[in-house]
Amino acid sequence: MVDASFAFSSGFAALVAPCSAILIATYVAFVANRKDKVGGFPFGQLLKSTLKLIAGFGIIVVLTFLLIRVNRMAFLVFEILAVVVGVLLILWGIRTAMNFRHFRTLRYLEFPSVFGVLYGIVSVSCLVPLFLYMDGTLIEEGLAGIISFIIIFLIGSYIFFLALVFGGQLFRNVVQRIFREHNLYLRFAAALVVILSGLFIINFELMANGLIHLIVGS
Repeated sequence: MVDASFAFSSGFAALVAPCSAILIATYVAFVANRKDKVGGFPFGQLLKSTLKLIAGFGIIVVLTFLLIRVNRMAFLVFEILAVVVGVLLILWGIRTAMNFRHFRTLRYLEFPSVFGVLYGIVSVSCLVPLFLYMDGTLIEEGLAGIISFIIIFLIGSYIFFLALVFGGQLFRNVVQRIFREHNLYLRFAAALVVILSGLFIINFELMANGLIHLIVGS
């Protein structure tokens, strides 16, 4: 029988791990830097954004469990992709700080569904033991048990994302009213936060996760 409490808490824990929690600041920076008019808290919009986040994140979670069954070295792929995520965040920050008109594709990083994918990649890369343990507990559960576990896992993640979306909107409303006459400062602040987040992720994957040793050794 699936341990619902473990599945739920794992879904929450996957989003507050040291290397992925930095993306909370990145999300807030993305939201604060938006140019559209500041509004209130339309409940439907909050739910829609959260569903998009969990959809992107869920794709990575499902893919992780599938790849584990094929080859447990699949986590190396996520570690490499996490470095790519870090590089993309740095490029977004530079583009935003310099107010470049080119490289508009980097704006896709701000889309909730895309950001959910990025969050999933970074989370998986730094929680290898947790995902391996979760997979080990599901060996005897069968397909129905695995599906149930993933659903409960994503429910835990959804609650976290809902709080993140609400908090991000609240922060945006406050900050954009304060910086109403100084959008330049807000843009630089958002860019700096995202650049530092990218550097942190790259450093974590290369040093803490030992990716640099694998590269040098090869």
